[in-house]
Amino acid sequence: MAYGTYQSIRGLMFPGGPMFPKKNIEDTLDYVPHDGDIIIASYPKTGTTWLEYIVLQIVSKGELYPEFDEISLKYIPFLEMMGTSILDKIETELILDKIENPRIYMHHCPYNMVQKNNKAKYLYAYRRPEDTVISYYHF
Repeated sequence: MAYGTYQSIRGLMFPGGPMFPKKNIEDTLDYVPHDGDIIIASYPKTGTTWLEYIVLQIVSKGELYPEFDEISLKYIPFLEMMGTSILDKIETELILDKIENPRIYMHHCPYNMVQKNNKAKYLYAYRRPEDTVISYYHF
């Protein structure tokens, strides 16, 4: 699948291409959060990175200031890209387990499509659709 293409998964359109394998997206939809996990979810370009930094600052008590590229690789994994089982032949579960409690991760899946755990915390960001379209245009 070429960059800029889309794929239909369970009746919803998701980005295609090598960065978003179908298996990773399906694994994200089926993944059941652990007790105490913090899940950051939003539509793309709605302030997800800002929310990640805010949550990381609260959880780390202001001690972590990662670079933009580090936040998704070391602290807050992006499940559709990394998958829940494989990240460059390393199990993501092991990476998530290395993150001190609470574990934090993010995805762009709709709330009604993902698995729930009543003891996990969910943060969903919402932004006016008009502003989101403009952010996509400038991306």
